[in-house]
Amino acid sequence: MKFANAEFAGNFRELANRIERLEAAIRQLEEGSTIKKDQYFSIDEAASYLDVSRSTMYRLLRDREITYINVGRHRRVLASDLEKYLKLQHPVGYKSIPIR
Repeated sequence: MKFANAEFAGNFRELANRIERLEAAIRQLEEGSTIKKDQYFSIDEAASYLDVSRSTMYRLLRDREITYINVGRHRRVLASDLEKYLKLQHPVGYKSIPIR
């Protein structure tokens, strides 16, 4: 597509990329995709998985509600630690992506 306004074109491409990522995530869920217990998430990925903001994620790590490791200057969170946190927060009626 050709757009007269470059800013609009950039916004359109960004929106199209987001839609593609969402469609891929939906396909994975529909196919019964699983997350490995030993899979590590970045802070942004962990926050997205828990559906919280980055600042909330950092608070959870700071308050040691969720454990993490440092990889260089970056923090990583195990998928199993996120699952443990969710189960503690929502012990009844909790549904997650299955972990192998």
